[in-house]
Amino acid sequence: MEKTDIQLPLLNKKTLQQWYNKEDKAQEQKVLLQGLKIPKPSVTGTCLPEAHQKPSELPSSEAPRFSLSNPTCTAGQAHKKTSRKRKAAPIAATSIA
Repeated sequence: MEKTDIQLPLLNKKTLQQWYNKEDKAQEQKVLLQGLKIPKPSVTGTCLPEAHQKPSELPSSEAPRFSLSNPTCTAGQAHKKTSRKRKAAPIAATSIA
């Protein structure tokens, strides 16, 4: 055994399952396609139309320019909210009899 150059790959359950699934799918496809003549896709018989040539200069669009104005800085100008103290609603007196 030491004089041979044969290398055996590691076989585990996952490797065997993948091989089996691949072979099973191939066999199933052969059975299902048995007796069917599938036509080969034909190459186009007519010539394709000539490609559009790129113009030497692209058309330019003249649009009016407009400017954006930045809003003025309002940092530190916020008004502080004051908390309003709510008055407790009076509890109606009920007699326990």
